[in-house]
Amino acid sequence: MLDYRSTTFAIVASVAGARLPLEVMILTGFAKLLGDGMAMGLGDCLSEGAEQDHIRGERKREAWEMANVSVRGCARGRLQVASLDASLVP
Repeated sequence: MLDYRSTTFAIVASVAGARLPLEVMILTGFAKLLGDGMAMGLGDCLSEGAEQDHIRGERKREAWEMANVSVRGCARGRLQVASLDASLVP
């Protein structure tokens, strides 16, 4: 969670340690913050897309199971599957 802060500090500190001009230090710090922000945004976007794909797949699988698998009921906490045609399994 704090990784982007510590790496930004490390870059700015190393530029300061190299005794580079203040403008270079400030520019390097802002470039690092911008890069971190873009990377986090892209990662979040890709993560959300993958999550939505997973949800759609699960809904499709559940709909298939509701249409193709009949359950007689529970017996001591276990479901008894009455019929399942293995050739229909996606």
